[in-house]
Amino acid sequence: MSTAEILIPRDLLKIWLAFGNEMALTPSLRRFMEARFGTDLSDVRVHTGAVASHLCDTLKARALTLGNDILFADGEYEPYSAEGRWLVAHELVHVLQQRAADSPVLSWRASWSSGSSETVALGDDEDTCEAEADRLAAEVIDGGLRSAVTPDRSGAIRGARRVQQAAAAQQPAAPAPRHYPRPRLVSSAG
Repeated sequence: MSTAEILIPRDLLKIWLAFGNEMALTPSLRRFMEARFGTDLSDVRVHTGAVASHLCDTLKARALTLGNDILFADGEYEPYSAEGRWLVAHELVHVLQQRAADSPVLSWRASWSSGSSETVALGDDEDTCEAEADRLAAEVIDGGLRSAVTPDRSGAIRGARRVQQAAAAQQPAAPAPRHYPRPRLVSSAG
């Protein structure tokens, strides 16, 4: 497994994303989320176009947060469904983490495995930013943020927590280990 780190200047990313469909959060969604997060989200932009979808698909992610920009894979931006609202809340936690980190450059850490299909993983199952985003999104949907958001000091781009699960699902299952009885010493004393 090899690891690569790509640094993306925010200004360059903004130019690239400008070619996709960009919109603010809908007024009702923004009011809902601002009331629960207790912060202004007017600068958050949602991207649902081909560029955003292609990047998410390439990384096998449902959504990605890049500073104040949230990119959604095709069909994943569903703010009126329960799951869609949770996904938006999850990504908004990443917006707040990255705001607190306040880095002019976004660092994208990805791992590629060589095999029949290329897989990309962002973070891992133990990733504290992902765990925090899951927990705080549940709090937000459940009535409001009760905990503080921890800055993402790495400034890393984070995807939905299902990134690794999707990559793992594409790998063939390993054969089950065989269990053989343990040899025992039998005494032939008579």
